[in-house]
Amino acid sequence: MSKKKKKSIARRKKFNRNQRLQSGRSWLTNFTGKNIISSYRRWYAVSEVCAIIELQKLGVSIDEETLQKAKLAEKTKESARLAAKKNKQDRLEADLWEDSDENFSFIAGYTSNGVPYGTTWEETDDDFLIPD
Repeated sequence: MSKKKKKSIARRKKFNRNQRLQSGRSWLTNFTGKNIISSYRRWYAVSEVCAIIELQKLGVSIDEETLQKAKLAEKTKESARLAAKKNKQDRLEADLWEDSDENFSFIAGYTSNGVPYGTTWEETDDDFLIPD
């Protein structure tokens, strides 16, 4: 079997801010597109806020309102990502203790009367974590 080739990431996408600003000067002279912010953002793989700040440093006139909107959008996106992460963690924790309660560490099933049966916490090893 042949080895799989790794896809290489363009060097410009790994630049730090100083390198991007140096490279950005020549990029601006060759730019012919319509939306300079999104083009810069995609070319150097940076966020919209970072692209706006760097373009302002390079001398492109971009109003502060655009920068504020981009910052607000970035904060909103980050808070939504954190909420989704917390929601996922809560679901995983709920699934972990789904088959247990205060009497049984593992509920194997229920009798016809609805009484649970299984392994009690006393029968379980001492190193097993008891929920609060």
